[in-house]
Amino acid sequence: YNLTAIMLMVNVTKMELRRKVRRLLGKSHIGLVYSQEVNVLLDQLENLHGNDIDLKPLGSRQSHRQSFTVHSGSDSAGDLLFMEVREDGIVLRSVNGVIVERWWYEYLVNMTYSPKNKVLCLWRKNSGQTQLHKYYTKKCKDLYYCIKEAMERAAARGQGALTGVELGGEFPVQDLASGEGGLLQVCMEGVGLLFANSKFFVRLDHIRKCFTQKGGIFILEEFNPKTRQVIQRRYKSSMADQICYAVLCVFSYMAAGQEQKRALQSGGRH
Repeated sequence: YNLTAIMLMVNVTKMELRRKVRRLLGKSHIGLVYSQEVNVLLDQLENLHGNDIDLKPLGSRQSHRQSFTVHSGSDSAGDLLFMEVREDGIVLRSVNGVIVERWWYEYLVNMTYSPKNKVLCLWRKNSGQTQLHKYYTKKCKDLYYCIKEAMERAAARGQGALTGVELGGEFPVQDLASGEGGLLQVCMEGVGLLFANSKFFVRLDHIRKCFTQKGGIFILEEFNPKTRQVIQRRYKSSMADQICYAVLCVFSYMAAGQEQKRALQSGGRH
């Protein structure tokens, strides 16, 4: 677009200008919307002269980003990094400006912060696994809300969620016993709980029942075969209903699989 404007300004012939720009469009992959915008401009060239076309600012100059100084780990002894919060993700730079990590928001599955310890915890999905990353910063609360707002804007634009929902899932929760924020993972084998300082797993065959209460409370009852006792675990989450549904879906899926297996075995005996 800007090349067209400059070539028009320096009086390149209209025929040569169209030929050159359309050849470049054919070689590049800028998307249908932008190429259509350039083609519309080329169709109007006969009515344009000199400085009639306004230059467009670079997209990188328009992007809004905020930068925070962080230390890798849970205290100031960790490596010093600069965390840039962008509209589509997070960029981590070393002190000399080199990009160390780049995370898109759709791969961030949970985020918590501790104002007391000044630590931000980010859970990121990478190669099918969920990894916990801790960053120490004096502006912990500001950084948390900056990322939260950017993720909400990205979600509103349709860039904040992965397409294709699998059986199970990962959900942000808060342990009502400790007040600690973390991640609850529902899979075919059971329910995993991952917190900043602890993690454990509840096998599917040890889950007695699960249900929700008012106020976004998810309750999981686990049977301990060693003590023969039932342990009730309580978690607060804005996705309490989805967690309960995900666990019930896994139970239904496993039950359907067992029925199908029995049907095949009984059919094989006849």
